Amino acid sequence: MQENMAIHWYASSNSTNFYIMSNQVVTEESFLKLLSYNIDDVSVYTKKPWIFLKFSQSTSEGRTAGWKIHVSATMENYLEIFNMVCGYCIKNKIDFKFLANEKFLKEINSKEVSRLSAGKFIVVYPKESEFRTVIQDISDLTIMYDGPEVLTDYRYSSSKIIYYRYGEIDPIRRINTYGVVETYILDNEANFVKDEKFPYPFTPNWIKKISLEDESNEESLLLKKYIPMQAIKFSSSGGVYEVTEVNSRKIFVMKEARKFTGQDNTKFYSTDRLKREFSFLKLLERTDFVPQVFEIIEEKGNSYLIEEKLEGTNLREYIYLHNPLLTNEKNVKKIDDYFKNCLIIFNNIIAGIGRINDFGIYVQDLSETNIIVNFETNEPTVKLIDLEYAILKKELNGITNIQTPGFSYIGEIEGIDIYKVYIIGICMIFPIQNMFEFNRANVFKSIQYLKSIINNKYAQRMLTQIEKYIISFDGAANICKVSPDAVSQQLDQIINCILESYCILEVDHNKIFFPADPQVYNTNPYSIAHGGLGVLYSLRRISDGKERMILTEIQNISNDIINTTYGALFNDCIDISSGLMIGELSFVYFLMCENKKLEAWNIFNRSFKTLKNSDNTGIYYGISGLVILGAYFGFEGCSETMFSELQELLLERRLETDVVGLYEGESGVALIYLAMYMVTNDRRYLDIGESHVANILMYVYENSHGNLTVDRVGKNNSGNKIESPFLYNGLSGIGYMLFYYYKVTKNDEYSNVLNNICLSLDYDIHYFATLMRGLAGITDLLITCLQEGVLCDEVSERTSKVVDQQIKTLKLFEQRDESEILFGFLGEGNLKISHDLHSGSSGIALVLYRYAKYKQGVQTAPSEFALYLLDEIFRKWRTDYEIKTGMENIA
Repeated sequence: MQENMAIHWYASSNSTNFYIMSNQVVTEESFLKLLSYNIDDVSVYTKKPWIFLKFSQSTSEGRTAGWKIHVSATMENYLEIFNMVCGYCIKNKIDFKFLANEKFLKEINSKEVSRLSAGKFIVVYPKESEFRTVIQDISDLTIMYDGPEVLTDYRYSSSKIIYYRYGEIDPIRRINTYGVVETYILDNEANFVKDEKFPYPFTPNWIKKISLEDESNEESLLLKKYIPMQAIKFSSSGGVYEVTEVNSRKIFVMKEARKFTGQDNTKFYSTDRLKREFSFLKLLERTDFVPQVFEIIEEKGNSYLIEEKLEGTNLREYIYLHNPLLTNEKNVKKIDDYFKNCLIIFNNIIAGIGRINDFGIYVQDLSETNIIVNFETNEPTVKLIDLEYAILKKELNGITNIQTPGFSYIGEIEGIDIYKVYIIGICMIFPIQNMFEFNRANVFKSIQYLKSIINNKYAQRMLTQIEKYIISFDGAANICKVSPDAVSQQLDQIINCILESYCILEVDHNKIFFPADPQVYNTNPYSIAHGGLGVLYSLRRISDGKERMILTEIQNISNDIINTTYGALFNDCIDISSGLMIGELSFVYFLMCENKKLEAWNIFNRSFKTLKNSDNTGIYYGISGLVILGAYFGFEGCSETMFSELQELLLERRLETDVVGLYEGESGVALIYLAMYMVTNDRRYLDIGESHVANILMYVYENSHGNLTVDRVGKNNSGNKIESPFLYNGLSGIGYMLFYYYKVTKNDEYSNVLNNICLSLDYDIHYFATLMRGLAGITDLLITCLQEGVLCDEVSERTSKVVDQQIKTLKLFEQRDESEILFGFLGEGNLKISHDLHSGSSGIALVLYRYAKYKQGVQTAPSEFALYLLDEIFRKWRTDYEIKTGMENIA
């Protein structure tokens, strides 16, 4: 989740309304213009964030891997180091690459960058026979310079900026099952292996290590005094650790700041900020709002702060474990206790921040992650644990751009802390603050919405207090409310905004058919999940009954996407995986719709050859997706040999998976056996499928809040369980599996569990509105169960009210301009608009469309593409069964 959030945050750093990820380097801004070289002798390649220079007599020598040199630099010395090292490489015709510009150098030395990339400014690829000479020469040239550490590498001799490791040079690239490019190197037996990287030096066991490190083992004074016990968190600028003091055996917290990392816009490095934090903590000890601080130790250019270990819980953790809107808590007392605690915590934070501000200190980096709450006293007490970015009032130009989604601040320094405290207040009521990044008006809109759905005096008191502050802070300019438009009007507007966005984005000279989740840049722009074909599928369904002009526009888009991409696919112009949701199987359904059956089955047969040997058995990426698609078309275009091979695979090799969810797990596997039973009437498929269902139900359990749930991490999870109500990997997906098994078998056990699942999915709101990992997917299952009459009367009545509320909640995530023109819905991350099927407007639109039809008494198929195919298989099977038997279906 955190990694996914980081990708969304990175892709949202642009001035448009959409996620954008580019691999291109703007050469006009690059360091390349500083170099002088013979263009006839050098090939220049760019791939963000790097620029490569490869000589005609390449020193890479066609090796997939070898010993390579990394050079680090600071923001003060990088130009001198760049000129020396790159000049040496050009003179000696040694292949090398470098970060394209100052912006990327700052990023590679930042706190947020991966520890596997940290510090790498220039990479040099000498010939194997010349490695020792080259690294010594570069070290001699730069011996006077200091720089950040390269955590993955061995440090060379006495140099402070030269590092080396064995790893990729010219790796072999392959598209993996997930549609993402992976790189491989060859081991000593010519096997494909991954270049394993760790935040510490590592040499593969088939390679003899080159030992060129500094042999002087200077004893660590820090480790003589403190013994690290466990890591609390890591970053490229340094970690936070729990340590034991050797003499007293007392436990402390140690914060680490690595040299020359994390420089902010005030020119402070992380070491500077840690020293400032020590001073601020000393000054603020009397406020009783910060931990007690003991000492700061400097060693090898790094700084280490020793402070009190506070008892309690991180506020973010408390919110995510106990917020009744998130946990779907039913116990009134627990709900009351949570919001009462929140009000106390909120006011304590306001008071504590006020005391800090009275000292002329402004924290800046305030969010729910920086607060510790202790419940061991009669009332919860709070303390602030992070003053890294704190500044003094007199440092008026010192506001730092803290990248915490939802907490961005524009205004005078005096107001920065209290504004963020009020955002923390909203976060405690419900953590929806990410959407504030897209539009500040979402702050007030969220408050109004939360006031409308929470019937609790403490929450209402808190929201009223926050509302008054936001109105006084923002004035009328940034105030807006949820649109009152009816669902039918909303659908018309969604169709228009999606059509208007067609080909609005062109990234790296490639069409992005519709604005989508960042995954569209990592996979392909054509896919059902995040690409043009998924949006096209949605538009075709929700445009039912629309005017001819709209239908013609959709057909023109269809022709453009299908015709251009099919030709590229078979001319090897695009390189994608085989799976249903993000691979070439995406095309089969649409080609069949265009009556291009031969072409469609060619792709299908080709995909089978790849997927039959894949370890991935799921619907999303693996063989299960192929089976559902083939079953939908009755396998009419399969060769007998291929169909026999598929049957043998399904009947004799039980498909296994580590997780139980629908799209990558065992629930999806169970559904394809049901699909095969409906296509073949071979009872063996149903028996195997029901054995999968029985196994899945072993992992459905009742949680501490009285709801059925499932752990999305997997069957072998030995850590904390992560519950999921979602369609993709959680309870809603399992609900869909049980729905279809009940419709086919009439097994009352499936019906009973399904009724309890629906009761457990009566959420008013969730993090995201999206189809696969958001509220829309939950709503979609509930609509299906209501329209098909599979719920008992009491559950049906309650679920009907829940669905009405969830549809209202989806409006909270729609985004409009000042003229109330709809832009679309926020995608995953809630930072930018997406229009794709699985995490954007077109998936949400399908759920709204189904809701409108349900209210008219019209039955519709599930919104998600694979479930739509399965529903069509089921309806054909039921019709055939009733024709043959003259009775209602039962297995």
